[in-house]
Amino acid sequence: MSADLSFRIAATLATVVIALVVRWLVVRWLNRTVSDGDVLFRARKAITYIAMAVAVFLLTWIWLPFFDDLGTFLGLLVAGLAIALADVFLDLAGWLFIMLRRPFRVGDRIEIDG
Repeated sequence: MSADLSFRIAATLATVVIALVVRWLVVRWLNRTVSDGDVLFRARKAITYIAMAVAVFLLTWIWLPFFDDLGTFLGLLVAGLAIALADVFLDLAGWLFIMLRRPFRVGDRIEIDG
């Protein structure tokens, strides 16, 4: 067995064990501190989802060489989305300006394109 494969297997086992132990510790702490059953249920579900999402992300990073170029991929993805959604971002910025600054009042006359 190669050293790289041995490292990946050990890292996988460590990731799974650490995720399960951290989840168990947080849920145990929640059981002692939260008394509302509904809040406790939602918090435990959220902790489980977060722990498993982090574990899956780390396992993907361990096993797929794609993540070596993750920065480049994310940069290109964000640039592409910014170009494709430029009008949406401008519309959102305009809406936020109107909602937060309130430059217009009821009854104001607004002229568009002369």
